[in-house]
Amino acid sequence: MKTKNKRLRSKNPLKSLAGKKHTVNDLLKIMARLRSPSGCPWDREQTEQTLKKYLIEESYEALEAIEAGNPKELKEELGTSSCKLSFFPALQRRKGSLIF
Repeated sequence: MKTKNKRLRSKNPLKSLAGKKHTVNDLLKIMARLRSPSGCPWDREQTEQTLKKYLIEESYEALEAIEAGNPKELKEELGTSSCKLSFFPALQRRKGSLIF
């Protein structure tokens, strides 16, 4: 079991991002990789309909971090929000409609 988990962690495209600054294009490339045939099954299954609940949920979590004055939590929530939001351009690209 440890070998399997270690193998999964080594393929995690987000692991190499820690502590680095990236562009929106970098995020879109990661999303493309996650949604590819060799990527994450959960990510591939997502649609605009399955993701719409996260738009509100993640926004409220970011607002809670702001209200609490917790910059560490805000950074985490904004990162999560960015990842969830990046699904939408990826989905549009598959439909042949580029957002950015």
